Amino acid sequence: MRFGIYNLLFVCTRIRAMNKVLVAIGVALILVVIAYFAYGYLSSGQVNVYIQDPEGNQAASNSSYVRIYLTVTSIMLHKENATGNPWVTISNGTETVLLSGSPTFLASAKIPAGTYNEVRLVVSSAKVEIGGVNVSATLPSAVLKIPIVGSLKLSGGSNVNLIIELPGVHYANGEIIINPATVAYVQS
Repeated sequence: MRFGIYNLLFVCTRIRAMNKVLVAIGVALILVVIAYFAYGYLSSGQVNVYIQDPEGNQAASNSSYVRIYLTVTSIMLHKENATGNPWVTISNGTETVLLSGSPTFLASAKIPAGTYNEVRLVVSSAKVEIGGVNVSATLPSAVLKIPIVGSLKLSGGSNVNLIIELPGVHYANGEIIINPATVAYVQS
């Protein structure tokens, strides 16, 4: 009988030791997962990109039946002092938007924290609707390189709205021309 009791005590002691090890491993795994998500949260922020046709734009404000549509195929931000490729992609999806006096949502993404100073907007087409008739607009360049006024400073865990304004849309020689001299700013 004594041999059986010692074996039982030995087995119970081993089980308790294994339980302590399993609990320690479980706690360590939970801490690793928390650290991973905390690092991801603190090392990146959310950027929401909007586009608008500010008030005073001749093409849009002179007539209520003129509508300007842009088809955007890529949005990227230029990160200052980046090692390697400084361009961070916000979206590579195709989005057609109607320009209006209020900001229209284009895309959003979670990107690395840092300071960004330029937006690269790739536009595949620009259309104008005049009285229900679609007309192509002239866009001197399919890639708009837009400076961010005052830069975009993105900290970990933050959420920032970036507004792109197209003030250079106008009539000239019977055409609607979209001037690539646009600006972007952070909306506070």
